[in-house]
Amino acid sequence: MPRLKPGERKRAYVPKSRSGCPTCKFRRVKCDERRPHCRRCTSTGRKCDYDRSLSPHSVISGTSVTESPVSHPRLSPCLDEQEGRALDFFRSVTLPQVAGTNHRDFWGKLILQGAHFDEATYHALLALSSVHENYVTGKDAGARLDAFALKQYNMAIRDHLDVLTVLSRSDEVERPFILPCSIIFICIELMQNHFKSAILLLKNTFTALSMLQARDKEKSLDHIKTGSTDQELLLSRLQFQARALVGPKWGHTYRLRPIIAHVEIPPSFSSVGEAKDCFHTQTYIHGPSGKTKDSPEKPDWPSGYKSALDAYLSSLTSPLSLEDNHRLRLIEIHLLTIPLVPKLNGPNSSSNIVDEMHWDQYTTTFSKILDLAASTIYDLDTHLAPSFSLDFGIIGPLGILTSRCRDPSLRRKAIHLLRIYNRQEGMWHSSLTANVAERLVKIEEAGLVKVEHCTDIPLAARVSEVRLHHDLDQQQVMLCYSRQQSAVESLRIHVQEKIAYW
Repeated sequence: MPRLKPGERKRAYVPKSRSGCPTCKFRRVKCDERRPHCRRCTSTGRKCDYDRSLSPHSVISGTSVTESPVSHPRLSPCLDEQEGRALDFFRSVTLPQVAGTNHRDFWGKLILQGAHFDEATYHALLALSSVHENYVTGKDAGARLDAFALKQYNMAIRDHLDVLTVLSRSDEVERPFILPCSIIFICIELMQNHFKSAILLLKNTFTALSMLQARDKEKSLDHIKTGSTDQELLLSRLQFQARALVGPKWGHTYRLRPIIAHVEIPPSFSSVGEAKDCFHTQTYIHGPSGKTKDSPEKPDWPSGYKSALDAYLSSLTSPLSLEDNHRLRLIEIHLLTIPLVPKLNGPNSSSNIVDEMHWDQYTTTFSKILDLAASTIYDLDTHLAPSFSLDFGIIGPLGILTSRCRDPSLRRKAIHLLRIYNRQEGMWHSSLTANVAERLVKIEEAGLVKVEHCTDIPLAARVSEVRLHHDLDQQQVMLCYSRQQSAVESLRIHVQEKIAYW
């Protein structure tokens, strides 16, 4: 038999079956072609319809959500009672709470359709829903991953690892749901107070994202197939929180791809949605995760944004909805907070001179932040039961207020809001922030006869360089700060003490 040259070697011809169901075709898995519903679809609760064609574009772009069996779980006879209940709970409670008002497309479209086409996302969604139900009903952290959630979580991890294994060997595999599934895993760990696992998962997600970005760059692709703006904003926010929790142990800042190199703020916005998108884009571009050497320096962008927002509000002829008002309040809170962040270590921190008295000039700003936060909490009535969200919220701004504002009335009102809020925003919890604030008040007001105004707390009594350090190995939180050694000695000492998480 003559030997063929390597370039002439051919594979034996095997006829390719084209009679599989549309769902298996899109997912690129072998279909057993059983009718009316194949076993692979029925075993995972997916809709199997030989008479309907599925559009890959609708899955990735987020259209036609109502075609997904996940959005109408009771329409699928393949779901058992527990799965159907978990899916119902996800749609009615988990989705609106975790998404907030700013990430509905990600959770309501991409995640739901990912559960229809991707086995790992499907099982991860069920696990997330079950853990979240246990979270909001007040179960202890150790009891939130019940038997059903654990089973679904293990199946999701197994299927997710299978996809990553295939991806490591080939760059041709579709991967629209890799990052969404990773974000769900992080949420599941955070709701169990497993911060070490959540941070490790976050680092691994960035590593996988970097690999995918490098591959797309080699192919000269202008847009990464791996994710959407929402995913990158969520990852960027989680990275910011992780760095605040563990400090230098986090390591280098992972750079995400710039959403766009530059975006002009319009003279006026046309809708609250446009204002929200522009705000997220600006904070991302000028934040540590999205900023690159080519990013424009625009430190004054908040003032331009505020002008555009004021122009839009003055042009309104009808009242805004409750949800739009909520979005605008959150944006206003963060617009007031952004200029304060660079000042957290003092105006002359580069020369190691810390003057905590300069925060008194921002008392009016703190008062505005407090009023907006109170309106946000009471309007949404979220202070009755525990809640979890990945949306940007008010815990960070209230944390800055309670640590830097020395007005006794504003401080105590902010602590009260944190107590009734009973909310976890990613890696930050209102209860921990309130515990820190109460401890700072006790330290700074100790020994003072009467505190009615911020000026009643002298420099010698004020603490500075306030930060939290999560000891992930010991599972405890340390409050770190510096204070003057005594009223007569200006030498500052560094203090570290354990703080209660709940």
